[in-house]
Amino acid sequence: MGWFSKSPSEPVVVHTKERRKCWEARDEFFACLDSNEIVDAIKDDKKARKACPAQLEKYENSCIETWIEYFKQKRVADHTRQQKIAELEAKGYRPLDTMQVKEVR
Repeated sequence: MGWFSKSPSEPVVVHTKERRKCWEARDEFFACLDSNEIVDAIKDDKKARKACPAQLEKYENSCIETWIEYFKQKRVADHTRQQKIAELEAKGYRPLDTMQVKEVR
């Protein structure tokens, strides 16, 4: 079977060309989600399927299932992280310059 097999006993080897195809499909799907103001494609699955059916189909056909879920979860985590950073910066916090941190003994 191909690399989309659901059999756990078959190893999955994803080559560079297939990874790029997956990433391109992911980026197209996520751009569609962005244009429809959808952050969480897992929680808002029905909304995402309705707003971006062609992009989602291409994404699901181009990537292995575990990658699809991983990228959707990472999208939410990245969004949450960026919101928290913006919130802290609005309160006056600035990123720590790790090059200037001295070792404390």
